[in-house]
Amino acid sequence: MNISIILCKETKSKQNIFILLECRKNPLYHCSMTYDEAIEKIGLDKEGTLKRFSGNEALMKKFVLKFTQDKTLSGLKLAVQNKDYPSIEETSHTLKGVSGNLGFTKLYEDSAALCNAVREKDFSKADSLAPKVIELCESINGILSSVE
Repeated sequence: MNISIILCKETKSKQNIFILLECRKNPLYHCSMTYDEAIEKIGLDKEGTLKRFSGNEALMKKFVLKFTQDKTLSGLKLAVQNKDYPSIEETSHTLKGVSGNLGFTKLYEDSAALCNAVREKDFSKADSLAPKVIELCESINGILSSVE
C-alpha cells in the first residue's frame, strides 16, 4: 500500500495545517483548496484558457470543474486493460482535445504523445505512456474534487 503524507498550505482563513493521508485510489482524508489553488497546482494555462472562453471566467471555472465528470478516463482505462489500441487512440485523442481546451497543458502533451504512439504503431511506447496519462488524469480529478 502506498501512503503519502502531504502538507496542505496554510491559508489565512484556516490557521491549522492539514495532513492528508492518501492510499492510492482510496483517500483517507481530503484537504480542501480553493479553485485558484487547484488550477495553480494542476498547472492550468489560465490566460490561454480564459481566451478560449471569451474572457468569461465563470464559464471557464464551470467547465474546468466538470472535468471530473468526463467518462473518457474510464474508457481509456478499459482500452488499456484490453490492449485495444484503436480505442486507446480514440480516448487519448479525446483527452488531448478536452485537456487542450481546458488548459491542462501536461495532460494535453502526454495525451498527444500517447495518441501519436498508437498512430505510429509504436505499441511499446503507448504501453509505457498510457499509465502516465491515466495517473495524471486521476491526479487532476483528485485536485479538482478537493475544491471547496
